[in-house]
Amino acid sequence: MTLLTAYKNCSHGEQMGFTKIRLGHEVCLLNRKTLPTLDLTKVRKNNFIEILLINIGCLGACTYYKTKHVRGYLGSYTIKSLVERVRNVVADGVKEIWISSEDTKAYGRDIGVNLPILLKAIVAELPSDRSTMF
Repeated sequence: MTLLTAYKNCSHGEQMGFTKIRLGHEVCLLNRKTLPTLDLTKVRKNNFIEILLINIGCLGACTYYKTKHVRGYLGSYTIKSLVERVRNVVADGVKEIWISSEDTKAYGRDIGVNLPILLKAIVAELPSDRSTMF
């Protein structure tokens, strides 16, 4: 079975992307313009734990993994926005902060920073009495 893959520009609503045509089926792969905001109101199951999303998407090209098709290429939150989120949740009484990501090792490659720089910045914002764990 021969697969034919071709690309052309497409527009879908406000988003621009490219169309991948394979065996007569057309799929428009969209580019993300902005990252979702970090300061949305959350309803936590546990008031003492914050799950901090550090980026969206991934850099991988795994054939079995569909995250890249759904969420797109890597989009990292800035250190400033993540540190501000940490400040806010610590002020709200959170005692544990967990980081989360689809591609943690790739954090910051798209914005010129890396994971160790982020972790140092977050640790610097934690209370000195060690009342919040990271």
